[in-house]
Amino acid sequence: AVVSTQSTGVPADFGVENLYQEFHGNVVFKMQGGEVMRANSMILSYHSQEFVRLFLELHQTELDMEDFSVDSVRAFLEALYSGSIVLNREIFREVSKMCHVFKVEWLSWRCTDYFGSLVKDVTSQTDYDTFLFLLEEGRYSARAVKCDKLLNLVVKKIGSLANRVRLFVEPYMSSYVELDTDQLDLMVQINKTSPSELLKIMKLNVKKSNRTLDKTTKYLLQTIDLCQCMNEDIPLFEDVFDVLENLPKLTQEEINWILKLYRKVIRKSRWFIKFN
Repeated sequence: AVVSTQSTGVPADFGVENLYQEFHGNVVFKMQGGEVMRANSMILSYHSQEFVRLFLELHQTELDMEDFSVDSVRAFLEALYSGSIVLNREIFREVSKMCHVFKVEWLSWRCTDYFGSLVKDVTSQTDYDTFLFLLEEGRYSARAVKCDKLLNLVVKKIGSLANRVRLFVEPYMSSYVELDTDQLDLMVQINKTSPSELLKIMKLNVKKSNRTLDKTTKYLLQTIDLCQCMNEDIPLFEDVFDVLENLPKLTQEEINWILKLYRKVIRKSRWFIKFN
């Protein structure tokens, strides 16, 4: 394979029509359904030293892309040939991941800019599906690419909306007992300025189940700033603990844990008032 290790300005227009010329492509991208696309190793190597390593050091001429959709791979390769890309929700995640895998920095920044524009466009009129898409893509980026930037953008934006609870938090937490700790942590972050909103959701779900202390409730009690909740809404705070104490299937250990937590919050709140 012919590989260039010299730097050149990218993104650049290498002629996307060349991507579909069989004589031009000395690297085969094997895709889903048995479809293949060919590309030129020299053009690819301009975009990333990872391509140089694959072609020059490892002598690879075939790359398995079956983990990605055909549309995403095509958009990725066309971007490397044309220097531009039109992103959408359907291909965003996979194109971003390919940028990470092949270390194509300029295209990765394009993906970040696209995502940032979606977050910027969020308003109090944004639909739930858009919120969910943004949060889940942010979570995926943090988990798969080890980058919290996108997730932090989303959390900050949703947290800034006055009607965030009605728009997103309540429907997102409708599967209350199924949420994992990462999801609950995000809800706590989003409602950092008003944690009592989560206490209201907790109360409704605990009363609905009317059984025992579930893992979601226990985790939220350990994570939410209960002192701030008490300062925001004392009747709600007291009511939540009354509901908890009267759950019919509590073990003695759970009862003791709830009472201990209640006393701890009361003492901490009194100390805070005394010294502030």
